[in-house]
Amino acid sequence: DEVVIEYFDDAVFEEEERTLVLSQITDDVKFSNPYSFKFHGDTYLVKSWRTLFVKICKILLMMNEEKFEQKVLSKDFHDIGVRTLFSKNKNELEDYSALIGNGIYVDTCFDAKSTIVRTVNMLKAFDLSADDVAVSFKVRETLDE
Repeated sequence: DEVVIEYFDDAVFEEEERTLVLSQITDDVKFSNPYSFKFHGDTYLVKSWRTLFVKICKILLMMNEEKFEQKVLSKDFHDIGVRTLFSKNKNELEDYSALIGNGIYVDTCFDAKSTIVRTVNMLKAFDLSADDVAVSFKVRETLDE
């Protein structure tokens, strides 16, 4: 892991790079940004926890379109979260949503920690392990002077 110290005006930040499997990400990730993840031997570039979640959904859709559609559009699946996560009607979702394919939209209006939890739950719903996804991300912390 690499540590970089940056100076912005009067604040001093320390930025640390980490790579962990999803099941090991238990700390607060509020001030972190993923930049890539590995899944089944392939590396994917991302810009945020939300784009990681959307990319995982797209991968799961490509793996088995029929199973994906049956699972995510069923009422039972919405028990994973508090509200509707997937819909073919974009108006049923929060303001932040993304088209993942086959006319299915996913709600992406979650903070970083909730997005990680939803990603882990998605993998479990498709009989995959959170240990199958290794995420590389940067964590920024303010240093006391």
